[in-house]
Amino acid sequence: MEPERAGAADWEGERPRAICAEEEESVLQELSELPVERAGKRPTCSRCSRPQKVCLCPFLPVHPLNVSTCLYIVQHPAEESRVLRTVPLLAACLPADKCKVFIGRRFNEDRHPELAAVCQSVSTLVLYPGPEANNLEELELDPSQSPYNIIIIDGTWSQAKRMFYGNSLFRLPKQVQLKTSLSSQYIIRTQPNNTCLSTLECAAFALSIVEKDHCIHE
Repeated sequence: MEPERAGAADWEGERPRAICAEEEESVLQELSELPVERAGKRPTCSRCSRPQKVCLCPFLPVHPLNVSTCLYIVQHPAEESRVLRTVPLLAACLPADKCKVFIGRRFNEDRHPELAAVCQSVSTLVLYPGPEANNLEELELDPSQSPYNIIIIDGTWSQAKRMFYGNSLFRLPKQVQLKTSLSSQYIIRTQPNNTCLSTLECAAFALSIVEKDHCIHE
């Protein structure tokens, strides 16, 4: 009797499991047919690209700054997706024709003729620190070469280093740097140390020097 009872128990145990499997498959089929609701992104400001709840436009100039210098931002692709990137803020402060952004790792004359022409101009400066760089604050700018262009590399230190040394175009203009006594005030995004400046701050300092207008920095 014991073996028979055991066999009956096994058979009775299999049937509920089979039914459960059928029910589970049916439920999954019904779920798969339900319409999918896509998760909505937080509404962002069209000007500063920040979420509307933390929009920074009230702290930016109402009208674009009147500058003659043109900024060329060469941006590492990874920087484009960073939430706290500062280039959109920079672009919001300047006329559209005075702040141009090029995204990529490699730049050459065939694919980027405008950028190549700028790099070959005597009126262009590339902002990148190093032993061969002149302090921008101490550089005597020739008025006859005005208006100037400034190339700024936007990325982490390691990304910027690879982009600068990996693109021969960027070593054609006069290389300049900002004095290291400057300290970052952009507290929204943490810098490696106080002497590391955001792209926005670098541009603000550089523009105020070249344009001879310290109000631009603020």
